[in-house]
Amino acid sequence: MFFSTDYRKPFWIGFLHACIVLLYTIFTVLIYLSITPLFLGIISPIIEMVFGLFLTVVSLAIGAYFIFFAPLKLMLHHGFKQGTVMLASTLGWLFLFLLLFIVGLMITFPY
Repeated sequence: MFFSTDYRKPFWIGFLHACIVLLYTIFTVLIYLSITPLFLGIISPIIEMVFGLFLTVVSLAIGAYFIFFAPLKLMLHHGFKQGTVMLASTLGWLFLFLLLFIVGLMITFPY
């Protein structure tokens, strides 16, 4: 069986990692959208560029850790099946969240 007792834990850890990545993304988008009203004037584009570059680097590091590092660590420590289940679970949940977001946009916006 694909999701026997040994694979349920990595499946739900993948769900937890996907939720953490989703919450981090929502948090960063809310902060980035609040920068322009906070710093009106000539300094706003400079702060947006610096914060955007910093946010890109930090987001790539956090996303890579939660999406790829934990499953890779399992794979390297003789847990190949658990690592692949965790990676597939994390990517699958993130894809499902993306689909729900797109469907929500299509429902809320008029044609």
